[in-house]
Parts: sequence; C-alpha cells; structure tokens
Amino acid sequence: ITAGSLFSYQQRMAIAYVFAYKDPTFDPIFTLAADYPQLESLYGVLANFALDLPYCAFGFIAGPLADQITSGKQRAMIYALVSIAWSFATFGSGYFDAFWAFAVGRMLQGALMSFNSPFGYALIDNWFPNNSKGTATSVLNSAIYIGSGLSSLNVIMTQNYGWRADFEAQGVAGIVIGLLCVLLLTNNQSEDR
Repeated sequence: ITAGSLFSYQQRMAIAYVFAYKDPTFDPIFTLAADYPQLESLYGVLANFALDLPYCAFGFIAGPLADQITSGKQRAMIYALVSIAWSFATFGSGYFDAFWAFAVGRMLQGALMSFNSPFGYALIDNWFPNNSKGTATSVLNSAIYIGSGLSSLNVIMTQNYGWRADFEAQGVAGIVIGLLCVLLLTNNQSEDR
C-alpha cells in the first residue's frame, strides 16, 4: 500500500519538475512546454486545478465506498485496480500526442488517486491490530513525502530520455506496483485482523 501511495504522489508532482525543466535547445522531446506551448498559460490549471478538483469530487465517492466495503480483500482489489488505472492515465499523458489527452490524463489521475487515502487507511483498519495502527499509518503517510521527493528525479529522466518517456516509465512502474498489489494483497493476506 505504501508503494502505491508513493507512486501516487510521485506521479502527482511530476508535472512540476518536468514543466520546470527547459532543455537549452527547447527541443519538444525534452521540454514539455515546447511540445505543448499552451502550457505556458495553462500550467496552473493543469498542475493543480485539473488534478485537485476531480480528486476532491471523487473523494466524496471513494470515502463512503471504502466505508461500505468491509472486506480487506475487496478493499485491496479496489486499491490495486485504481492504482493501475491512475498509472495508465499517467502513461497515456506521455504516450498520446495531443494536449487534450494530456489534460484528460491529468483529470483522470486526480479522480482515481482520490481512492488512495480512503482505501489505504481502511486497509490499515482491516489488517492491523489497534496497538500498531499508528505505526502503520505513519509508514503509509511517509509515502507522501518520499514520493514527492522522488518526483524531483523526473528531471534526470527528462534530461536523458525526454518528458514523454518519463511519464511512460512512471506509468509502467505504477502499473507493475498495482499488479503486485493484486497478487500480494488480495491473495496472501488473511481476510481481516
């Protein structure tokens, strides 16, 4: 769960580092703003509003859903599937060569990432006894800051391989983590504590 949360925050913050990097030749392969010049005026909307508004709106769905589903295995499956889905949105943001697809990918990321916290904390409730829930929550919360910090590595990836390759690699890594969640969390955990 912590790895999924880490990738969530790393993918969420990637746009800031990738947008800030300006290749000296302003080559669209390496410079997001050269590939999508409209980002110069719409960056604030895409970096925050396009992700945060769906995140908040779908959070009102994700929280009650996490409350209604009480099985740890079902919660883990939903957590894993939305992790895979938001990682596909990240991958698609780099793969598809259209600004609208980039924007839609960003909105899908927000909507799907809103499931991360409610289901992560619900799984802690399922799988950890009362005397270790605080520690488990601390470990899960550390992913926010570790993932945000690791997002600065996107500059290195962008410098060497281009911004699209960076987004695609983030997406693939998130999909792999999501698939591991499907295998490990839904098959090898006891139903509930």
